[in-house]
Amino acid sequence: MAPTLTAVTAIAAPQRRGSKILSLVLALVAAWLFVCDLVLPQQTNFNQVACADDTGCRKMKIFSICHKSKFVTYRHATILEPGSMVKVSAKTGPGKTKVFTAIVVSTAQNTATPAKAGFFMAGDLSRAILCDKEGNPLGKNIRGAVDIKCAMRWPRIAELAAKR
Repeated sequence: MAPTLTAVTAIAAPQRRGSKILSLVLALVAAWLFVCDLVLPQQTNFNQVACADDTGCRKMKIFSICHKSKFVTYRHATILEPGSMVKVSAKTGPGKTKVFTAIVVSTAQNTATPAKAGFFMAGDLSRAILCDKEGNPLGKNIRGAVDIKCAMRWPRIAELAAKR
């Protein structure tokens, strides 16, 4: 007698709930990392500024913005704009680094004029001048152009820019 083939229904093992939760958690983590990559600012050269006055320092690094406005935020990161008061670390001599307060005179990104006439100003490098905590410049003159937003916000800087 030849053996006959019979179909036996196999009972599938129930999928564990832990593996479903684990795959869901991994998908959420991947989505979160993707969103963070788009939203959070990346490590770029945006914190490098050149000194635009005659105090003697050349390049400065911005590490905080002093007066943050709720209207100047974009994607949870504060955008640097002309007229912002910032904290910078600057080299005053060979090997000597100090913390100063500075005011951004112009930025490397496009900034619209206050009149909203369709004109944009842009530079190749952000520039700032050193000042004290009240906003009075430490230098005696300013090299280069000053953005009109900065001149409207800080009258002492506008006075120095008009002397040239």
